[in-house]
Amino acid sequence: MTQPDASQLTIDAGSRHNPLPQADSPTAPAPPWLAASVAAFCRTQRRLKVVRPIRAAAFGGTLVFVALLALLFRHSPNGQSVLLIVALGGLPICLVTWFVTHSAQRRLQRKKNQIEQRIYGVGMRLDDQGRVQTDNPHPILILDPAASQISNMSSPSVIGGA
Repeated sequence: MTQPDASQLTIDAGSRHNPLPQADSPTAPAPPWLAASVAAFCRTQRRLKVVRPIRAAAFGGTLVFVALLALLFRHSPNGQSVLLIVALGGLPICLVTWFVTHSAQRRLQRKKNQIEQRIYGVGMRLDDQGRVQTDNPHPILILDPAASQISNMSSPSVIGGA
C-alpha cells in the first residue's frame, strides 16, 4: 500500500468565498444597512422572548379551564359555583390572549426570518446573540452589537481629528 503524495491531497473549497474580502483589512467599510438590520433583529429577538412564554401560559390556561369546565359540567356543581364562574371567565381571556400572541409570534418570526435571509443572501450569518459573521468554515466577525462597534474595522478617532 502506498501513501499518497502531498501534491495529490487537495481540498475542494467549492464556491464559498468571503463576501467582504477586505474585512481582514482595518479600513474596510461595513455595509450601511447592516447595523440597522442587526438592531431590528435584536429587537425582534427580545420581543419573541416576551411573547413565547405568554403564549404558552395562555395555551396552558385554556387547557386547564376547558378541563375544569368539562369536569364541572359532567358532575353536579354542588357548592362549586365559584369554580364555574372562574372557568367561564378565564377561558375567553386565555383564548383571546393565545390568539393575539400566536399572531404576534408569527409576525415577529416572519420578520426575523426576513432579516436573516437578507443577511444570508450577501454571504453572512447571524448567531443567536446578534453577531454578524461571514458564512465561511472559518468565519470572520463583522459586527458585534454587544460591543456596539464594528470589529476588524477601524473607527474614526475623536482625539486624532480624522
